[in-house]
Amino acid sequence: MFEKLKLIQKLMKDPGARELLSHPKVVKVLQDPEVQKAVKAENTGALIGHPKMMALMQDPELRELIQKVDFSSLL
Repeated sequence: MFEKLKLIQKLMKDPGARELLSHPKVVKVLQDPEVQKAVKAENTGALIGHPKMMALMQDPELRELIQKVDFSSLL
């Protein structure tokens, strides 16, 4: 649990991650009950394979935002 909290804190410190996670399209998908269930269950496969998540990953605007996230700071 502590590691998850640290990861969330690191994510929220990254301006790119904050911008991505607050984007209306992302917020809408994260409100989907199936997506929430996969997140809570830590089911990465179900999350990545979910049609709504796949659509987000193909969205050109969101792809630009993803590139702004400093993933190295999350390690």
